[in-house]
Amino acid sequence: MRRRVTHFAIGLFAVACATSGGPGGGAVRSVPLGVDDRIVVRSYADVFSVSASQRFVFALTTGGLITYDRTFGRWQPISARSEEELQLVRIDRARPPIMRADVIDDAVWIGTNGALLRYRPQLDQVQRFTVPGQVSALRLGRDGAYVNASGQWFSVSRGGFVAPIAGGIGGVALAFDPDLEAVYQAHPSLRGQLEFLLRDAAAGTAGGGVFARVIAGTYSPDRTGEIWIGTLGDGLWNVDVNFLQATPLRYGVLEDAIGALGVTADGVVSAGQGTRRGAGISVVHRDLQLFKWITSATASPLDGARATALATRGSNVWVATDRGVVRVRLGESAAFTQWSAIHGLPTDQALSVVAVDDGAWVGTSRGLVFIHDSSSNAAVRGHVTPAGFSGEPVRTLLRVRDQLLVGTHRGLFALPATAIGAAPQSSAPQRLLGGNAIFVRPVHAAAWSDSALLLVTDRRAHLLSLDRTLQVTNDSTAASASDSVFSEFDLQTIGPVHAAAIDARALWIIGRSGVLTRSRVNGATRVLRVGVDLPANVTAIALADRWAWIGTDQGLVRVKRATDGGLP
Repeated sequence: MRRRVTHFAIGLFAVACATSGGPGGGAVRSVPLGVDDRIVVRSYADVFSVSASQRFVFALTTGGLITYDRTFGRWQPISARSEEELQLVRIDRARPPIMRADVIDDAVWIGTNGALLRYRPQLDQVQRFTVPGQVSALRLGRDGAYVNASGQWFSVSRGGFVAPIAGGIGGVALAFDPDLEAVYQAHPSLRGQLEFLLRDAAAGTAGGGVFARVIAGTYSPDRTGEIWIGTLGDGLWNVDVNFLQATPLRYGVLEDAIGALGVTADGVVSAGQGTRRGAGISVVHRDLQLFKWITSATASPLDGARATALATRGSNVWVATDRGVVRVRLGESAAFTQWSAIHGLPTDQALSVVAVDDGAWVGTSRGLVFIHDSSSNAAVRGHVTPAGFSGEPVRTLLRVRDQLLVGTHRGLFALPATAIGAAPQSSAPQRLLGGNAIFVRPVHAAAWSDSALLLVTDRRAHLLSLDRTLQVTNDSTAASASDSVFSEFDLQTIGPVHAAAIDARALWIIGRSGVLTRSRVNGATRVLRVGVDLPANVTAIALADRWAWIGTDQGLVRVKRATDGGLP
């Protein structure tokens, strides 16, 4: 019987080098993104200060400031530029800033160490006023703010004039800014019952396992029955005292440190790096208005687990982690199921995952397995079948039409079509042939779209054009290939590569220190750099039509895509 092999019909695709011009394109450009092109979304689950104006509700969290438009019922995005100017990306929980909402012009004042900040969300404008020392008290009046720093009171007008006040503020007419104690005084029945009200409401949401402690609160200046509550672990809540109804207004992701991303029909799913308790997955809508935190009502198998890859299929989300594989079944009642070494995996270290209708392929640091998961009962844990590559790290898995491509340190392989979505057969994986040494180099990342395979080896990235079947009956065609017809480009500017993505318009490759984009439409090449365009080391990438989602160690970044698929 003739041996069947997988073959690439190799096509030319000129790609520029990272440091100089290349065939068909110019040099890689590193141009800072515009104000509206990038939004960073972090974890805002811990809300320790809440204040409301006529239009906005401001919540101060360990992730920074978030703003809810109570008039129109939507979140007000803060641009990356304003976030940097606020300098509230990392807030000291032991010594948090003081915040007051201004009911006169819907701004918010924030007192920090050595500065008083005023943010106007309608203009996305930040003003900064220097004061001597840590702000210990902040009050608002008709003419502006009154701040105490290092034992001295100062008046700060809305126009920016700062002046010391010799006799204190005893005779100044001050605005009333209700805090949590004022809420309890206005509504004594809430004292001791508010957390239970929030817990009952949280239990009715999908994966409502985060029962959080109330630590901050206020009421609206025009409606004392409209309460805004800040919690430790479950974000901002709106409480209607008259009807005793509590509504979660979650914003952001559960965990700052992003481990893996997956695209959904209307957004992205993220899993973290196991840096917080109550870990789960976050579902983020593309317009940054709807956020779901899927957690476990009991101990989560994702607690302390670093996500390395993520795949979605129907209502299932499969997360590969350094503590095995976790299937999260979405719906009215989220269910978490874990497979680890004690359940049949060759090791707890899962590196890659591909979801199919009746289970998932999982690449581990010691081989490939197939997890059978055809039961509709979420409590049933399917069995695990070894599928080859014993003892080898399987870092990359791709489903390409009816085949599974497997990337290892020995190169790129393919499993026969009969193994996809069913119990693995006895047929051994086939090595991809192309008459080129590229297929025997260690594979670091790979991505697939239409007829194009983006393959990143230990040396370079290669863009290959595939034929329709991927299969031939002999090696004659493959033997005619040569090194010169492969499109390659250097990746030195972005550091060691660990993930890639591609669609019909562009390719995106991520390294620890940056992201390289290359348009398939016109060849334009751009680089995003950590510290300039991105807040921290890059960990994951997912592409959608209008946006690119980039995971980092300090949040999820939504980047606008140009019409050619690259960057604006």
